[in-house]
Amino acid sequence: GVQWVGYRDGVQCVTSSRLPQGKAQRRINSIHILDALILNGTDIRDQHFNQRIQMAEKFVRAVSKPSRSDMNPIRVKEVYRLEDLDRIFVRLEMKVTKGSGGVPRLSYTGRDDRHFLPTGLHVVKTVNDPWSMVFSRSTGRKYFYNTHTQETTYELPPDSV
Repeated sequence: GVQWVGYRDGVQCVTSSRLPQGKAQRRINSIHILDALILNGTDIRDQHFNQRIQMAEKFVRAVSKPSRSDMNPIRVKEVYRLEDLDRIFVRLEMKVTKGSGGVPRLSYTGRDDRHFLPTGLHVVKTVNDPWSMVFSRSTGRKYFYNTHTQETTYELPPDSV
């Protein structure tokens, strides 16, 4: 799909999706919001990532015009927590799509049953430096690691958000 990534953490991404209509799939272009920096003239880049996503979802609900077929739909991409990453992989499968010449392609089924042809994974750091969120293979849990003090904790440090 065509991809447009804006300033900083990938503000918007224009992709193609396919409506699940069997062999009569139709390709639609849509604007997918990955993050927001400025909404309605207000700089929100200092807000936590989760709050920016909620604000972007509210913005999309306000400006979406599903009855206007001449306008590209706008969607906020689904966000998964680090410990829920496996939920992405269960939605991936090989599918023959229209225009693929009969060759199966990797397809992702979204929450609205639309099929996307993924080209990558966008990872966003949601904790402040010097903290990092890490996933422990031995315990299967996420924990927080301070790169300056080498402190680790399973509880979200107050100074990390």
